[in-house]
Amino acid sequence: MSNDQESLQSQLDIQRQRLATINERIAKFGELYAPPHMIIERQDTEQAIERLEEQWLVAQVAPPTTSFKPLSGHSHTVFSVAFSPDGKTLASASGDNTIKLWDANSGKLLNTLIGHSNFVTSIAYSPDGKTLASGSWDNTIKLWDANSGKLLNTLIGHSNNLYSIAFSPDGKTLASASGDCTIKLWNADSGKLLNTLFGHCSAVQSIAFSLDGKTLASGSYDRTIKLWEVNSGKLLNTLIGHSYWVFSVAYSSDGKTLASGSWDNTIKLWDANSGKLLNTLIGHSNFVTSIAYSPDGKTLASGSWDNTIKLWEVSSGNLRNTLAGHISLVHTLAFSPDGNTLASGGVDRTIKLWGVGS
Repeated sequence: MSNDQESLQSQLDIQRQRLATINERIAKFGELYAPPHMIIERQDTEQAIERLEEQWLVAQVAPPTTSFKPLSGHSHTVFSVAFSPDGKTLASASGDNTIKLWDANSGKLLNTLIGHSNFVTSIAYSPDGKTLASGSWDNTIKLWDANSGKLLNTLIGHSNNLYSIAFSPDGKTLASASGDCTIKLWNADSGKLLNTLFGHCSAVQSIAFSLDGKTLASGSYDRTIKLWEVNSGKLLNTLIGHSYWVFSVAYSSDGKTLASGSWDNTIKLWDANSGKLLNTLIGHSNFVTSIAYSPDGKTLASGSWDNTIKLWEVSSGNLRNTLAGHISLVHTLAFSPDGNTLASGGVDRTIKLWGVGS
């Protein structure tokens, strides 16, 4: 690393720590009640980080890497990736306010969906593959025809940034998580608001439905994971164990295990029924921002601010492989339906497709 790179990295580390401290202070008040000067200070720090990241990316040289196919086209951070249920299309959401649809085999750009007025931070396909949902920092959720790219509906109800969206397994319900500390449940067909779940005391960063669709898990800046009964909205359990923000949650394919990734640099595995902590996976040297189970449930992938992706054997908790190729923070991961490909995206504005099949 050159002197210029070291200097930029040092400045980035300082600003990121400053941002973490500011967010901690805001979390004590709650997003809705934090003093305006704190919100402004956070915005200024985020802009400073963005400028430094621009300079840092220019100065970087890609590290030696495991084989992958890169997709380039976004002009800002890639916050979310999702495969269509048939595995033929990959969708990506970015800080450039767009969603892009790619041919998952050739990497060809098929379409760009434009409609959001701020960062698009989460995307999800309906189980039948006909609808693509997107959540944004413009506080809205948009529903798109996955084939034509036509905008079908815009759901309005949250009072702060959208961080995560998820369809129920039967496709009838769409859940959304926001910086307003709530989770909302919507009728996926009509767009009608069904329920609002209150319980977290800070931004809700990630949500995931259980295999049977009866339970919704949520991870928050308040360092907890909450389990909710979908039909009633009743809080079933609160899982406590992480020492910093919970940034990602995911159910295993058999529904028996819930995984959580945190800014405490760890991944935790929980019994989905009892809430008992089963294992803690340690290996990343920085914040864990994304986790994803392989379709067969045998492998858990984790992405981190240490610029790497790690593949873990779920049964033992052993680290199987570390994928290096991103030159900056990894924000999002998704396995293809056949489990042979892992998609990743991050601050370097690229999507990478990794061959991870046995």
